[in-house]
Amino acid sequence: MENEEDVDTMWDEFKTAYNETAEVILGKRRKDVKEWVSENTLKTIEKRKEMKRKMNSIKSTRSGSKWRDEYQKLDREVKRKSRRDKREYINGMIREGVEAARKGEQGTLYRITRKNSVKFKCGSSVLRDKDGNIFTKEKDKQKRWNEHFEEVLNREPPK
Repeated sequence: MENEEDVDTMWDEFKTAYNETAEVILGKRRKDVKEWVSENTLKTIEKRKEMKRKMNSIKSTRSGSKWRDEYQKLDREVKRKSRRDKREYINGMIREGVEAARKGEQGTLYRITRKNSVKFKCGSSVLRDKDGNIFTKEKDKQKRWNEHFEEVLNREPPK
C-alpha cells in the first residue's frame, strides 16, 4: 500500500515537472487565431477569460454581480476591438489589391481575391426518383444510383 502511494506521488511530481518545463520551453498552445486579430485584442480576450473564471468561482450574488458587470464590459470591449481589427484588415487588403491592380501585379491581385472570396461548401445533395420525390433512406438512394448507372452505362452503342 505504501509503495503504491510512493509511486503515485513520484508520478505526480514527474508529471507536473514535465508539464511545467514543456510550457516554459514550448509555451502554451494557442488555438488557431485569425490573422486579423491584433495582440491588444488577444490580451483583452485573456482578461475576459480570467474574469469569466472569477465570475464562475464566486458563490455570493453581491460580489458575483460586480464581476458580471466587469465581464460584460470586457465582452463588449472584445467585440468592439474585434470588429475594428477586422475592418482594418479588410481595408488593408483592399488597399493592397487596388495597388496591385494599379501596378499590374496579377499574381498578388489573384492571391488577395482568392483569399477573401467566399468558398463554396457543398452540402449533401438531394436525390430524387424519376417522379421527383426525395429519397430519405440510404438504401433507396443506393438503388436509385444503381438504376442511374445501369441506364447510363448499358446504352445501345452509337452507330
